[in-house]
Order: sequence, then C-alpha cells, then structure tokens
Amino acid sequence: MTDVRTGTTANNWFDQSECADLARLLDRKFAGLRGARYFGVEFSKDGQGVYAKVTLRNDSSSYFYPVEARIAFADTYLGERAAGMFLLDYISEYFAEYFREDGDCYLPIDWTEYQWDGVAFQVKGQILNLELEKMADELLAGFDLDVEAPKPTLS
Repeated sequence: MTDVRTGTTANNWFDQSECADLARLLDRKFAGLRGARYFGVEFSKDGQGVYAKVTLRNDSSSYFYPVEARIAFADTYLGERAAGMFLLDYISEYFAEYFREDGDCYLPIDWTEYQWDGVAFQVKGQILNLELEKMADELLAGFDLDVEAPKPTLS
C-alpha cells in the first residue's frame, strides 16, 4: 500500500501520480528492509521555499515516521522541482542509513541545518505511535480535566 499526498499549488508541480510513483520506488528500494511498513511521499512549496516529506508507516499507524526537509529559495541555486528531488534524494539516503543501522539512526525533532552536495537545507523527523496517541486521547476525553483538586484539610 502506498500513501500519496501532494501540496496544493496552482500548477500542481508534483501531482499525485508522481508522488505515488516515487513512493513505490522507495517501497521497492527498501523492500527487504521495511517489513510491513510502506512509504508515502509529499511535496509542497510556498513563497519561502520547497518542502518534501517522506513518511514510513504501517497500516495501524503504530509506527509512523515522517521525515521532513526544506530548502529556502534564498539558499539554493536549484529550481523548485530540482530542489524537491534533491530533498527526496537526501531523505532516501537517510533511510538507507536508518535501515543499515537497524533503525538506530535518528534525526533531530526540530528543524536542523544540514549541508549535502554543497546545498544548505533543513531536516527533522520523529517516530510516532499514532495508534497509541489516539487511544490516549480517547482515554483522556473520558476524564473531566477541569475539575479542581480537593483541598487538603487541616486537623
């Protein structure tokens, strides 16, 4: 199964079909390493720069690992599409190392500066368990958290 999303832009610079093809390529590239997990690919852009997100996940979302990267237009000579593909290449290389290290290779959870092939960009990633988070939210929704704690009595 491949998860596909694309940023909303006037000219739809990476359409859903391309994102699906790129996700399938990653699925094939890491087929022997990813187990029951699969990749999703997303691109977006705004006035500041280009963004790419590759998510490795399972069906239940108990394993959900979005790796995000961005390049500011001011920091690169690359065109929009080339910048998106550059970010995808870097993320693919990161996942190759991640699998080589048996999942013991992590990115910072906040945007962090990187240099690769002479290009400056930022990356972040965090492994989440969305299934567990949903269960916790449902559990907490059953409690009235606005209730004031009882005041201790003095004897």
